[in-house]
Amino acid sequence: MFVLIGFPLLSYFSKARVDDLRMKNITFDQLVDVEVILNEQTLSMKGLIDSGNQLVDPLTKTPVMIVTADSLKEILPEGLMELSKNVQSFSHSEDIDQEWYSKVRFVPYRSVGQANQLLLALKPDMVRLVHQSNTIEVTKVLVGISHTTLSVEKQYECIVHPKLIVIGEVSSAS
Repeated sequence: MFVLIGFPLLSYFSKARVDDLRMKNITFDQLVDVEVILNEQTLSMKGLIDSGNQLVDPLTKTPVMIVTADSLKEILPEGLMELSKNVQSFSHSEDIDQEWYSKVRFVPYRSVGQANQLLLALKPDMVRLVHQSNTIEVTKVLVGISHTTLSVEKQYECIVHPKLIVIGEVSSAS
């Protein structure tokens, strides 16, 4: 009786555990160290390279990476954080602090269950990624602000556009 019930249960739970470890390994392989330099301030975080992220600014074709608002709250003014929560209510350029005005972009996007949305994005001075022991510096990038949790397990704070790995200038990390 033990063999008839125990062996299938053991097999099932072993397979589930191995599959879980494989998924974490795949996710770990796609994690990169990210530094966002914005108004001469540097933010460090973990990022996930997501091949499903194909978001670009439709006018300039600049790739957009998504960063949690919590990661940016230290350096962004309160008015800009509030605006990023409800971009659809934006009406006047006076709502944006003059220091940040030249950095602000509005990017249209679609997500599951919602269409015709706008995302507040910022033009950073530079984004630096460490991927497979290479440092990649990208200047043609936008940083979109997300108020949703990107990783439930807090493994990463941003979603990196895969094009950033290709278009950036590569140097060896020493």
